[in-house]
Amino acid sequence: MTRHIIETITDDKQVAPSSWRLLFIMITLILMMGFLLTNLFDLQIVSGKENLIRATNISQNKNILRASRGVIYDENGEILAKNIPAFSVYIKTKEFDLEDENKLNLLSTILEIDKEDIVGIVEVAIEDERKPVVTIDADISFEKYISLTERLDELYGVYTEETAIRQYGQNTGMAHILGYVGDINEGEIEQTGLDQNAKIGKEGIEKQYDQALRGTDGTEVKKTDLEDKILEEYISASPQEGSNLYLTIDSNWQKKLYEILEKQVDVTDSFAGVAVIMESRTGEIKAMANVPSYDNNLFTEGISVKDFTALMNDERTPLLNRSIALQLPTGSTFKPMVAAAALEEGAITPSTQFQSGCVELPLYKLCEADNAYLGTMTVVEGLGRSSNVFFCKTALALTEKADGIRSLIKYTDQFGIGKKTGIDLPGEQAGTMASPELKEEKVGEPWYLADICNTAIGQGLVTATPIQMVTMVSAIANEGVIYKPHLVSKITDQTGKEVEIIAPEVLSEVSVSKENFRTIRKGMKYAVNGYRGSATALKNSPGNPYAKTGSADATEYRNGKKVDGAHSWAIGGFEYEGKDYSFVIHLQEGGRGYKSMPVIRDFLSWLYR
Repeated sequence: MTRHIIETITDDKQVAPSSWRLLFIMITLILMMGFLLTNLFDLQIVSGKENLIRATNISQNKNILRASRGVIYDENGEILAKNIPAFSVYIKTKEFDLEDENKLNLLSTILEIDKEDIVGIVEVAIEDERKPVVTIDADISFEKYISLTERLDELYGVYTEETAIRQYGQNTGMAHILGYVGDINEGEIEQTGLDQNAKIGKEGIEKQYDQALRGTDGTEVKKTDLEDKILEEYISASPQEGSNLYLTIDSNWQKKLYEILEKQVDVTDSFAGVAVIMESRTGEIKAMANVPSYDNNLFTEGISVKDFTALMNDERTPLLNRSIALQLPTGSTFKPMVAAAALEEGAITPSTQFQSGCVELPLYKLCEADNAYLGTMTVVEGLGRSSNVFFCKTALALTEKADGIRSLIKYTDQFGIGKKTGIDLPGEQAGTMASPELKEEKVGEPWYLADICNTAIGQGLVTATPIQMVTMVSAIANEGVIYKPHLVSKITDQTGKEVEIIAPEVLSEVSVSKENFRTIRKGMKYAVNGYRGSATALKNSPGNPYAKTGSADATEYRNGKKVDGAHSWAIGGFEYEGKDYSFVIHLQEGGRGYKSMPVIRDFLSWLYR
């Protein structure tokens, strides 16, 4: 009995320590819960507002890292377009208040630009080009940049930027080839997916190859707190630099051809002028001159209203690339194609002779230029002396022995008349080839026999661009191959590695025999060296040249006024350092065809000298 009680008491003493441990754990848990609840109360109730502000003011900004635009070189490696560092100022058109005189005065004073010019630039950007961002000055001084930056808080809608602008170096008549870079508009944003601050190619090579030149922009991400302290900074996408372009243009040829053309435009009192030289067996353009030209640097630097208005109001349309967009009757430079069609269709042979004089058809009479009498001629002499009567009779023979205008269209279509060449420049026009359908559409009259005579001498409804004519004559030079004219020979990356080689591209082949092409070239050589040839200005010139002149009477309407005048044309070819080249010269309202010949004569003299 006594032992049992003692054992029971001993067991109770062994249980007591476990109860104390349980109690300790419970107290600890209660304290921890209290601590957590206290802190939670402080975070959400006591300091909740402050913490919410702090959390929502950690911002993440994405900045665009501009890709470097590719450089443009000529065929000799001379830089034609490059990038230079600059400070620019631009306006977001939807943010800027044009009625705020204080803001305009301040901006005008700092930039030293008339406020009327600023207003004009912004209004044009809004109304005409739908630009969300417009550059006011792309190349301000560092002092102006600092002054402007310090007062941006007073100039809502005005922004400054450290950037790179396009600079065009050798600018002698190169503007129509290179084009320029400018502010993007809303339509271009939708088309390309670029941002509103992007620059984009607007004309010429800059526009045609814009995607390759501009590369791909990158993105930089910055996280900042309430006090603009950078918490994190990293590049999410690196910019990919644009590709470089190498042109087929020889800057030396370009400069000299432009200078000679400009001089001849002045001497002949022509309205404007074009000269193009192309390698006959590749389609590579070696020189392309347009007079008048313009300074494309004006557009990249932020063109003033005064300069822009002057360009737009100039009746000579200096911004027009006449090489590819001027569509005018060809005059007698059309005759080689008539000869090709008639010879190939068997309407005439190299020995066929026609008497000069006049041709009389119902309601139509055609005589030689200046009512001259040229005697009896073969096709070689008819080409060389540019006989209107010979080619009218040839067209009538084509009507009698073949299918008339349809037969002629068959060959002019192969030569590319009435079709774009596909040259790598924007803005090319197609011209027109005369046909019964076109006459019905334009004049509302049926086709008469006289119409094919008018067509055969390059008048009436025939119109062509200079680039079409030089492409046509190149086919005569290489005996039938129509090459696509082009201005870019290769594309490289920034290390110089070739990305793409632009190989010669054959558009079509003219179904005329080599023998007949040789007959045509013989006629064009007669024009240079033969008795009373139409291109004797090239006689004794180096390069074994051959040519065909033409003058086309045409009526134009400029600024609502009717203008009549004769357009001077010359086409042909020459040799240089083992290569064949084709050329076209055109003087708008320059008179008879022979007036164009001094341009190529003086160029060949310079080239060989």
